[in-house]
Amino acid sequence: MATQSVTQPGVTTQTVPFLDRVPAWTRAHKRATTWVGSVLVIGAVLFVWNVSSTRRSEVIAGRQLQGARYAFENQNLPLAASELSRVVENYSGTNAAAEARLLLGQVRLLQGQPAQAVELLRDFAPAQAPPSGRRRTGCSAPPTRTRGGRGRPLRPIRRGRSGPRWTF
Repeated sequence: MATQSVTQPGVTTQTVPFLDRVPAWTRAHKRATTWVGSVLVIGAVLFVWNVSSTRRSEVIAGRQLQGARYAFENQNLPLAASELSRVVENYSGTNAAAEARLLLGQVRLLQGQPAQAVELLRDFAPAQAPPSGRRRTGCSAPPTRTRGGRGRPLRPIRRGRSGPRWTF
């Protein structure tokens, strides 16, 4: 549906809606349309490939972690340590690698190597810190009173008074 607007007294112009102008522009600019379409298709293919490869590596890391956990449960600590360190090295950035790092620290402690366990866990702690700087809890709701407070939110504790306690 075209609309009319008057720019000068007595002269009327027709404005064409945007959706009617797009096919005409694409026919007039075939090279630009081809490039834009090609870039969009390549971007979509790369996105799908990235998602699928991430999922696949997570699955493979999980399988290897299960094997290392089995060795740990059977008290084969040297085999568990080598398998866990391989998962940590090969699949860093996955959830399975983070879990393997924690379990590897536990294996190092059980093997009597506390220095290596501390080093592993020291590297692990900053990577797993919450982004907001708040301590992680199991619940996202604010803490509430449990004894005689009927579930009201807790107030912050005041550390000091604004003035002296006694005025002499």
